[in-house]
Amino acid sequence: PECRVLELGAGVGLPSGTVLQKGASVVATDLMDPKRMLALATTLMLNLHVAQQSTKAGGQQEPWKQKQSAYVFPHNWGEDCSELLASTNGRGFDLVLCCDCLYLIELHSALLDSIKRCMMTAGVTLICFSLHGNVSDDLVW
Repeated sequence: PECRVLELGAGVGLPSGTVLQKGASVVATDLMDPKRMLALATTLMLNLHVAQQSTKAGGQQEPWKQKQSAYVFPHNWGEDCSELLASTNGRGFDLVLCCDCLYLIELHSALLDSIKRCMMTAGVTLICFSLHGNVSDDLVW
């Protein structure tokens, strides 16, 4: 079955590109900055193209892979998620990815709000981070 993935704070979208290679449909987000959006969109389109080409080269394409998609949207955590959820027909995402987003402690609540709004009930969120030294480590944990 199709896996619908949302990446919050995607940067250049390495996690999104990886799950695209594995057949997921992806919505990747970051702050509204034209250069960020262009870099992220480029990453996703290249990875989607490679994923689709490798599937074609391997023979029969799974029906759910024919519907595979990649979208890029600007999103400020805690704000309206309806544009993000439109690609899931309002059902939400199976998997939410956050890579290195926790160092901004003042945005933890807003990030959690976006995760709660976007993840389907039976969904999973994977978060990885490093300590940046901008605040006490105890505040991040």
